[in-house]
Amino acid sequence: MPDSSVDSAKTRDRLIDLYYDLSPLEQLMVQLFSVIYEPISRASFALCLNQIGAQDKNGKLFTAQTLKPYIDRLLELGLLVQGGGLGPQCHPLLAEVATRDAVRVGRFETLAKAVQEKFPVSTRWKGGPRYFTSKRQLIREVRIGIYRQDFKFVTQQLEDYAKYNYSKEKISITEIFQEVANNPFDPDWFRHLPPEFFENGLASILNDSMLHLTSADGAFALLQTSVAKAEKQDSVLFPVLLIEQLMIRGRLSEAQRELERISNLYSNNFDALWGWLKFLRGENEAAIAHYTSGLQALKKGTGKKKIFFHGMTGLFFVLALLKQGSPDRLNEALGYASLSREAKHWLSPTYTVLERVIKLQQGDLSQKEIILNTAPLQQQQSLETLFRSLCLYWVDADAAKRHLPKVLEPFFKQAETAGYRWLAMEAAELLSRFKSRSSYNKQAIALQKSIGVGSLVNLIEPQEAWELSLNALANMRSEKSQTIAPKPETNQRLAWTITYYSNGCVLQPREQSINAKGEWSKGRPIALKRLKNNLEDFAYLTPQDRRICSYIKSYSYGWGKTDYTFGEKAIAALIGHPIVFWEDSPGTRVEVVKGEPELLVKKGKNDQLTIAILPRTEGE
Repeated sequence: MPDSSVDSAKTRDRLIDLYYDLSPLEQLMVQLFSVIYEPISRASFALCLNQIGAQDKNGKLFTAQTLKPYIDRLLELGLLVQGGGLGPQCHPLLAEVATRDAVRVGRFETLAKAVQEKFPVSTRWKGGPRYFTSKRQLIREVRIGIYRQDFKFVTQQLEDYAKYNYSKEKISITEIFQEVANNPFDPDWFRHLPPEFFENGLASILNDSMLHLTSADGAFALLQTSVAKAEKQDSVLFPVLLIEQLMIRGRLSEAQRELERISNLYSNNFDALWGWLKFLRGENEAAIAHYTSGLQALKKGTGKKKIFFHGMTGLFFVLALLKQGSPDRLNEALGYASLSREAKHWLSPTYTVLERVIKLQQGDLSQKEIILNTAPLQQQQSLETLFRSLCLYWVDADAAKRHLPKVLEPFFKQAETAGYRWLAMEAAELLSRFKSRSSYNKQAIALQKSIGVGSLVNLIEPQEAWELSLNALANMRSEKSQTIAPKPETNQRLAWTITYYSNGCVLQPREQSINAKGEWSKGRPIALKRLKNNLEDFAYLTPQDRRICSYIKSYSYGWGKTDYTFGEKAIAALIGHPIVFWEDSPGTRVEVVKGEPELLVKKGKNDQLTIAILPRTEGE
């Protein structure tokens, strides 16, 4: 737990002790302030206090004069706080405790009605949507809905705020629920919430805990209890959430047992989770197989061709492909990373840096500088911090040594304290590379042994620019040497025909079939639009065919018309393809080859090496 969280917990405990030492009347006042939630003038508070029938020691309604000693005392104790130019309000660390106490003694509804009557929310018109004057007023109403257990009311407040409020202060139900339910977390109160609040709220608290490395032991224990007591639930949300938490916490044996259990209970496809587990345990090929099966099931279930895993499981599929490292696997990883980056969800920044590392592995040396310029100089959400750190280390170990210790040392401490031992293990392994005389090496070894996995730090060895250049050349050669023919059992294949012009070549794909004599037909042309938008319909395509099709571009022009054509790089992707013919002579095979580049290494001043590729490319 970060130091600030520890300090907050200590402050809250002190405030709770002071609160329960108050007189019943003073407790009532604090409860009312907690329901009002926002700063309020003393005169307005007196009106609200009188609305519920509270009386002073003389049995009379309160005035500003008789209320003053009470407010001053509560401010002095710190149970109320007051900012400059504002009225008093309940201390934020005490607000939920006081409101829950009002619920416990059966007083909450009286307080809530008085608050809503004395401080009503304006409406756009009579009976119309509500117009909130501030974000805190919205939170006040949502809190009342949560404590009333009225999910429909809460949803309506958020819809009105989003549609009709001019404030630029955006807020979600997740953020508000965090403030309400996790300040502090009370399992006895929480478990009695209706399902809509209980399920989404518990998932929100645990995900926030993982991303910000804050302790959520109470929420995690409640999740375990909820999954254990129900042999089978209507939703797999909790079992899957539990597995994800166990994985990040480094409790892989427990994760496997739960995964085996739900695989037997539910008809859902859990291959992605199995892939994640296999990958962490070093079974890379098995991981890729599970992930591939899981992705196929996802596409079939959603009816979408361009889709990828939305949660964090997908990150480890990309890593598995990156670890395998062949040109085809790198292309596959690049496709998934690009698709996830474009999806604009919470993991998009992480996929962005992974995409750059993949391109660098493929020989795009310009990506290195971009990765160095986006080094994690401060801690972000946990997965982004870790993956950015790993990517920086893989790209430039010296730069990682300069930038990462100040980020990863507090990260390691927080992850370990909060119980996220897998995250702590990876941070310790990285730190051990930068601080050889520290205890991080022993801590990393101990965590790896305890968890039963190796580290991702060794997934890619940091390489110099000249090594990356050689790798790029090796990949180019391996692509040429691959003569990937269709599977023997297929009765269809894609043939390519070329028409040569002085200013370039025109490609035309044709679908060929085997006839009764075992001979391939002349083939029928396939529209480029189909190959671009419905590639999955052509199960017989080879990986090289798919690479060529990836260069199909669309151009829109007048009256909503769209034209499809191959980009300039398509002809290069055709190099080494075994099924290419002339368009005007379909029986004549064509071998597409490329000139072999040469790597020229020169020794210059100060023993500096200069590397160049000959012949020089255009623009050099």
